[in-house]
Amino acid sequence: MSEHLFGGNEAPNQDSGDEVKKDFKGLLGSIRRFLSELLEIRTNTDAAATKESIIADIPFKGHTSWILICSIFIASIGLNANSTAVVIGAMLISPLMGPILGMGLSLAINDIDTLRRSIKNFAVMVVLSVITAFLFFYLFPLRDESSELLARTKPDIRDVLIAFFGGLALVIARAKKGTIASVIFGVAIATALMPPLCTVGFGLAIGKPWYAAGAMYLFTINTIFIGLATFLVIKFLRFPMVRYANSQRRRFIARVASITGILVMIPAGFTFYQVFQESLFKKQAQEFLNETIEVYQFNASGRYVDNLTKIEYVDDGTPIIELVCMGDELIPENIINTWRVQKNEYSRLKDAEFRILQGGKDDSQEKFNYVSELYEKNKAELLNKDEQIRLLEDEVANLTKNVGKQIPFKNISAEAKANYENVAGLGFSYQIQTDFNKLDTVPVFEVKWKEGLKKSQKEVEVKKMTTWLKLRLQDTTLVVKEVE
Repeated sequence: MSEHLFGGNEAPNQDSGDEVKKDFKGLLGSIRRFLSELLEIRTNTDAAATKESIIADIPFKGHTSWILICSIFIASIGLNANSTAVVIGAMLISPLMGPILGMGLSLAINDIDTLRRSIKNFAVMVVLSVITAFLFFYLFPLRDESSELLARTKPDIRDVLIAFFGGLALVIARAKKGTIASVIFGVAIATALMPPLCTVGFGLAIGKPWYAAGAMYLFTINTIFIGLATFLVIKFLRFPMVRYANSQRRRFIARVASITGILVMIPAGFTFYQVFQESLFKKQAQEFLNETIEVYQFNASGRYVDNLTKIEYVDDGTPIIELVCMGDELIPENIINTWRVQKNEYSRLKDAEFRILQGGKDDSQEKFNYVSELYEKNKAELLNKDEQIRLLEDEVANLTKNVGKQIPFKNISAEAKANYENVAGLGFSYQIQTDFNKLDTVPVFEVKWKEGLKKSQKEVEVKKMTTWLKLRLQDTTLVVKEVE
């Protein structure tokens, strides 16, 4: 009896276990399909149009050269005046990105001719940019070393990451059917190719070649990692390789492209590692300062001047952590020795030299008060500038908000002519509308039909065209109007 009962309960338990497994597998399958549809980019990629548009941006002559010269002047003026908004404007109109994308594309698809053109045009652009910036700063009477200029003399890990992910975003946007223009503008701002070249010219003009070297290093990092991102995305999207009739020439070109790609990746990887190590050192140094000097309480007229702190990472030498304290109160030697012991507890700070520069007894109280007031004043100015930068960033975001609504009218008109045989003409404009609470910018298409078309047929065609355009442009706000 008991065996009968036991055997009767076993089958339902087994069935329920199988159902749970089946449901779990179904859930995993649904998640996999969802993620695949969410992140899949190959199906909506237009390889031929992407290749054509990138190659079209490579040439550098005529209008493009003058645009570059003007953007270099604007960027130089903005850096000289310490104006973030002006620098952003210069980056938006700069044509520097074209040859860089061309180099990444040509390496990925084995196109040695495009690679040669890209390198030649890129070299000409860089030389012209540096000469233009040099002449501006050499002839212009005001040559202040503004924070905008000095910020471009030494790269860190964030510059590497911005260049790489900016390059990824740019190529993915260019590869999408119906290029996302706002992404292209955003990457132009984020990767900041123009300011380092201006700083190179500035360093040469004022006789400080180390400024120029640091800025050129930053520009090189941006270039390499944007090109690397382009190469990886094009390979991932499986763009067709360039074929050559001569098999021996094809193998030779493939070998040259591969070697060039590897040679580009080696310094990119080394640079990333080196900058990453420096970033980790500075992070630990800041943690050390937070636990020591920044919590130390001065009893009398002493002050730690944090904006004069020097944290210098040297790959093959001795790193330096240097602090500056003002006033006639000296930090006791036993406290400093304790800090040295604490420093050695950090793995990356053991070999660093730790120095504290302090004011002596002969420092006057007036000098200390002056430094304190100057420090507080500069701190307040920096806070105000940060607020101004935030406001300017918001303004730029608002100005570029409608850039995504840009219409590829040339392509649309060609498609409309092919799909609607009764179309005699097509017009397009943006119309500003308001309900007195907010303003909206609405894209409006005006279609002219051939003579003799019935009114009812026109209405049907207008509805069909409206549905097609909304789907084609992914914009439900657009309007199609009939004109006589």
